[in-house]
Amino acid sequence: DTLAHHFVYWVVLFVYFLLAAVTIMNMMIGVLVEVVKCASHVEQDSLDVKALLDSVLAGIQDAEVTSMVDPTVFKISKVKFWQLLDNQEILRSLQGCSIDVCALIDV
Repeated sequence: DTLAHHFVYWVVLFVYFLLAAVTIMNMMIGVLVEVVKCASHVEQDSLDVKALLDSVLAGIQDAEVTSMVDPTVFKISKVKFWQLLDNQEILRSLQGCSIDVCALIDV
């Protein structure tokens, strides 16, 4: 009779440890998935910014809005900025990066 009780305790203990291990494993998998998803979003944002920069710089050079010595440092007037926003490729790039063009024009 005592042996049967000990056996039941061992089975209950084994099931408890098995469920605890599976639960911890699932939590670790969830954390890993979140880390990979976050890294993917950061990489996608980086690619979007690079594409936007290339598009805007190409539009500036095509429109000859300003003479650039350093392509990352330049000043343009508001009128010339509005002329840049007439370029459909630049508008698509801005909207692709979730930039509100109407709010940008209001600024």
